[in-house]
Amino acid sequence: VTLPLSHRSSAFLMPAPNRLSDLENCAIGAICGTADTTLLQSTNYWKNAQQQRLPFTMNPAVLYRGYSANVLNNGFCLMTQFYLNGIAKRMLTGGAREATPAE
Repeated sequence: VTLPLSHRSSAFLMPAPNRLSDLENCAIGAICGTADTTLLQSTNYWKNAQQQRLPFTMNPAVLYRGYSANVLNNGFCLMTQFYLNGIAKRMLTGGAREATPAE
């Protein structure tokens, strides 16, 4: 689908995934890891508390205990995955084309 010229504003265009630099891949991974941890920290606590038969709580001081260590761990893991995925994609495609679904 081709958009009319009036809808091709550079503000709406995202760079092609194979054109992201290593630093951009790392930044996106770190942001995603932080968002993931922020959104799921409380549910992970509730799951573990249920398994250990601890009482249910909504106290943020309890739910987000260890948050900074978890952000560092998960952010680093996702950053590494995005970085290595970018390298693998460039190796498969030569960095000159989009990856095919099979790749």
